[in-house]
Amino acid sequence: MSRRTRGEGSIFQRKDKRWTAQFYINGEKKTKTYRNQAEAKEKLLEVKNALRQGNYCDPHGMTIGEWFDEWLENYARPSIKLSTYISYETYVRAHIKPAIGQVKMKDLNVELLQHFITGKSRSGRADNRKGGLSAKTIKNILIMLHEALKQAVENGLIPRNYAPREYTHPKLKKRKCGSLAVKNSRR
Repeated sequence: MSRRTRGEGSIFQRKDKRWTAQFYINGEKKTKTYRNQAEAKEKLLEVKNALRQGNYCDPHGMTIGEWFDEWLENYARPSIKLSTYISYETYVRAHIKPAIGQVKMKDLNVELLQHFITGKSRSGRADNRKGGLSAKTIKNILIMLHEALKQAVENGLIPRNYAPREYTHPKLKKRKCGSLAVKNSRR
């Protein structure tokens, strides 16, 4: 049995039964956690091959925009309907990338996402008309964010999913119109 050379990388099982792949890049230790040993071995081999070929991309330097491009193409597209994919691609292109696309995944947090959602609900229309996105569009964006960030957690890009499953909308105000009370959805 041959011994590994220094810097070749290793995998080991954690107490929580998940597996960690560990390797060094420019003297800096990198670790990623996976569900099983085979997945950890496969990912470590991918990293070693990318390093050998000189095209390794550090996931901690990945931006939110880059992650969503990756997620749309490799995780969402194969598993969702075409119409849903088109909606998700539009949300990413028209809303996520312009607002928070340049933020590094490692800098993602709850406050950043809350400010993003709040801003979109107030004045986030892509067609430059006044007003914010509809409650339904906000809900759809949150569903997409939650799914994409769930995958990012599984891939070891972020420690937890920062996207809330639900968003608390401000109460709708009633205004009187003649003798009828009408709910005002845009205020």
